[in-house]
Amino acid sequence: MNEIKKICIISSVHRWNDTRIFYKEASSLAKKYNVELHAIANFKYKNKNNVSIYGLSKYNSRVLRPLNWMKLFYRTLKSSSEVVHFHDPELIIIGLILKFFTNKKIIYDIHEDYSKTILDKEWLGYKWIRKVISIIFKKFEMLSSKLFEGNIVVLDQWEDKYQNSVSVKNFPIIFKNELDKNRKKNKVVYIGNLCKERGIIEMLKSFELVLQKSNNISFDIIGTWANDQIKEEALQIVSANKNINYLGFLPIDKAKKIIKQAKFGLCLYTSEKYEENLPVKMYEYLSLGTPVLCTNFKSWKRLIETEGWGLSVNPFNYQEVSQIILKILNKSFFNNLYSNCLKYRNKYNWNNEEKKLLDFYKKIQIN
Repeated sequence: MNEIKKICIISSVHRWNDTRIFYKEASSLAKKYNVELHAIANFKYKNKNNVSIYGLSKYNSRVLRPLNWMKLFYRTLKSSSEVVHFHDPELIIIGLILKFFTNKKIIYDIHEDYSKTILDKEWLGYKWIRKVISIIFKKFEMLSSKLFEGNIVVLDQWEDKYQNSVSVKNFPIIFKNELDKNRKKNKVVYIGNLCKERGIIEMLKSFELVLQKSNNISFDIIGTWANDQIKEEALQIVSANKNINYLGFLPIDKAKKIIKQAKFGLCLYTSEKYEENLPVKMYEYLSLGTPVLCTNFKSWKRLIETEGWGLSVNPFNYQEVSQIILKILNKSFFNNLYSNCLKYRNKYNWNNEEKKLLDFYKKIQIN
């Protein structure tokens, strides 16, 4: 048996303090192993939660992104780790090279169906070109994943799709004393990537209608812009409404303080590629006792309305979205949703997923 002592986690896309990568997986693995993390950061090195973190520069230009691939390849070769755990599909090539030319065990962490996300990347060209690239990538990914020692996925049904895989869901870390029922302000919040397919424009246009009926509600937006075009369009609406606050990217502790003061957490995605699984932000809203207003995809609607910790709506129906948001002015309406949040928040938590992750590493070590 080759004992695993050290793990090298790499990402060329995500920030070092990404919730899944650092706060959940790296910090959990650091309880049993020596862990180093290489990801986007504005520093060269620091240690937190017993994880050694090495920063990578963030390149806004796609042309320069391969520089980080080369840096990560060099660092993984130099590392004394027995395992390389990578998070981005663009690093599959590095995983394959390390698999064939070193003794390191390779784990691929699959956050979403990347073949579907390719279809939304307009910079790749015409739709038919994106479709061809999507098909080619899907076949390449499936073949590559069979060669790795393990694959970590976010949905149970993907365990049948990927060989040697385990489902480690993106449930939030639940802490005591994180709840605040006495939410004095009528506030809604959105946290996450600010892009077209995640409905930032639809949320803003709906909230404009809210403000036509009441000035007693505010909207806090937390996140980073996907591109300058969406940023410019959105900020025109933000700048014209004092009740809409763009807060930028915030550390997780500061973001939580804002979320647990809100009476609705918004998740009005417009792209059907997200329909298969609930975004982690919905579970994070729930964990903080904040009811969810989400897109009426069948699986989303069925879950949150059955358990009663949120409502669903067509994100393109601005009038209906605004009418539901206005309901938070009714105290009993919020209290009913809040009580259901308390009932179900512990059902979806990281503790069980941490155990699955650590057990998977034990299995990798034995094989």
